[in-house]
Amino acid sequence: MGNWFARFLKANGYTVILTDENRQAAETLSKRYGFQFLSDQLEAASKAQVIILATPTKVTSDVLQQIGPTLKPNALIVEISSIKRPIIGTIRKLQNKGIAVLSIHPMFGSGTTTLRGRCILVVTRTQNYEARRILSIFRMKGAKIIRCTLKKHDALASTILTLPHFINISLIETLKSLGVKLNEISLVAGSTFQLQLLLAEAIYNEDFGNEISILGDCETKAIEEYNRQTEAVLKMANMPRSLGRLLRSGRRFVEAHEQFATSYRRFNAAVQASLP
Repeated sequence: MGNWFARFLKANGYTVILTDENRQAAETLSKRYGFQFLSDQLEAASKAQVIILATPTKVTSDVLQQIGPTLKPNALIVEISSIKRPIIGTIRKLQNKGIAVLSIHPMFGSGTTTLRGRCILVVTRTQNYEARRILSIFRMKGAKIIRCTLKKHDALASTILTLPHFINISLIETLKSLGVKLNEISLVAGSTFQLQLLLAEAIYNEDFGNEISILGDCETKAIEEYNRQTEAVLKMANMPRSLGRLLRSGRRFVEAHEQFATSYRRFNAAVQASLP
């Protein structure tokens, strides 16, 4: 996401300084997009008015503490961690020292080409000028800005982020264990498998540090409930009446979603769009 934010901010009038432990990759990106590259992150932070932290959650707290004393007056830190609980203490300490921190969670990946209809969760508030400006740019580009508490954010993340990642990582491990050859099975697979595999493969295109954070730092309530429900469904596999009742109950649940009526059409459109 650091790459995405760098390109987005440059396209919207900002001068971008890039710094990364992976020096070669950062220098390559800087040359391609016209960023300035600095190998020293403290120097980079001291020169910037807005600092975007696109770091794994496990190191974000340390980075926040390191760069805090180096910042310009009225500088803004924007952190985008998927899970906020491990870092909120450090954020509050910085805020108590008068340092502006905008804690957000973009609910989209680095391959996003448009913000229209996309959601950005905002966990901490600040009246910093640059914070208001950046949020304003997001809105003008079509993003939905939704404010939520830390508790609500991490509960939401457990359900809408951690759970689907857990399901798809488990799917890939199952296919590996079964000895499935993806190139062979994809030739005969139906639409449901093709789309599910696409979701799984997209997750494996993400940064592994981010994936480890999503699964390791999250609340586990949703995953634990998912495991209970898979066991319950498995027990019903040879019980047609029980399975029928389960499906009818599930149907009533999903029918309440306002987009349910168009779900099958959109499903087929997604499959068709994903074909090579």
